Amino acid sequence: MKYLSNRRIPITALIAFCFFIAACAPAGDGGVIESGSLSLAVSDGIIADIEPQARDESDYNLIEAVLSDISRTVEVRVTLEALISRDLYFVRDEGRLTGIYVTVNQFVQKGDVLAAVEFEKEELDAARIRLLLNMEQYERRFDAENTRHLEDLEDMRNDYLMQANEVDMEIKALQIMKQELHYQNFLRQDGYTRENYKKQLDDIDEMLEGEQITAPFDGVVIRARSDRAGSIMRNNYVIFVIVDINYLQFSATADIDTIRYGDVFPVLFRSDELWFDMHVISDPVAQNTRQGQYKFTLMPVDEKSFWEAINELELDYSTLFNRTILGFPMAFNVKNTLVVPRAAINMEDEQQFVYIYEDGTLKKRYVALGLTDGPNYQVLSGVEPGQLLLLDR
Repeated sequence: MKYLSNRRIPITALIAFCFFIAACAPAGDGGVIESGSLSLAVSDGIIADIEPQARDESDYNLIEAVLSDISRTVEVRVTLEALISRDLYFVRDEGRLTGIYVTVNQFVQKGDVLAAVEFEKEELDAARIRLLLNMEQYERRFDAENTRHLEDLEDMRNDYLMQANEVDMEIKALQIMKQELHYQNFLRQDGYTRENYKKQLDDIDEMLEGEQITAPFDGVVIRARSDRAGSIMRNNYVIFVIVDINYLQFSATADIDTIRYGDVFPVLFRSDELWFDMHVISDPVAQNTRQGQYKFTLMPVDEKSFWEAINELELDYSTLFNRTILGFPMAFNVKNTLVVPRAAINMEDEQQFVYIYEDGTLKKRYVALGLTDGPNYQVLSGVEPGQLLLLDR
């Protein structure tokens, strides 16, 4: 200690050490901030330069809080949907394709033959002969069974007429009723059997003529198999997909606060640079939905012009369902509101504040923020129009 007290410390080193301690020490509630080359200390909500004199406005990077408009446009994925579509299958066990008569994007009318399949004729002829033999054998069995039922009923009725005792007559009458019910059931079963035989025979006859796949309604083919004639078709092979273009619609899933019923916004077919306006035709509020997100139904504002544009571009209907379609709805648009840049906003314990420049000093002010468009914020309280704010740079 004596050694230290006798040693002289240069005055310049002492001054530098004091400035070092002042710069590193905690500065009130706000700590230390930097603006350009300036070191600022926060004390009682006021930031002053370490030097005692106030700084000029030109020493800070400031911006004026002004009344302006703030809006935000969001991007949503829009998809094309077919309300009426049909997968056309090959329903037999196996057959040979004889031809596909339509192509993708071709319009067809209900009943038009789209493709045909043929079957092995020799196997079908043999199956038809076997079925006809079975039908003949059944007919003989039916005749015998039917004759027996009728004879039994005739004997029971004659026996009933020969009874003199009322109790015996009542018993015989009940027996006759029971036998008649058996006979009626026998006839119903015969009807089912004959109908089944007829269906089998019709199926074989149809297969001998070949199977034709026809259009179930007026529409356009959006998918077709590329098999060549002679290819083997098996059960449940999808040969075509057909849609009714009069029942196409668009949809977009978004927050219910982003899109509203009746909104009109631009939509882009990105790959073709095709722009057109969509309007929202579904209303989640009317449906009393409690979901945060909702699948909105959209339609072109001018449907005729839209489809004319699609045709002019020679776009394939088959690709419309897979193209990138982007919508740009307006999430909000507020006019004549106080707006400040994001760069002027600071955070402290989940609270936002700004530094206001007044009379050569920076003053800390907590603010309530509203909407944001990304680079700017709407200020609800804490700042007045015309005040100068420090940018965090």
